[in-house]
Amino acid sequence: MFGSIIKQNSIPSDIDILVTYKPINIKSYIQVLQLRHKINDRIINEIRLNADVILLSLNEEKEIDFINKSNAICVWP
Repeated sequence: MFGSIIKQNSIPSDIDILVTYKPINIKSYIQVLQLRHKINDRIINEIRLNADVILLSLNEEKEIDFINKSNAICVWP
């Protein structure tokens, strides 16, 4: 997670989530897209906040150093 949801004394308007994945084939990418949809639906239905789910391959994340630059925290291995 990253963004306002992890900042103290903040009232977030959404939940920002980064999902990293190892691209193996088109099937694995489709599974990641389905996971993104499930995460989004669950957050909206249970927490009543919009979810901004960002998908990056492990190589993309490493290349742009997203986790470090956004001060993201790991919530699930």
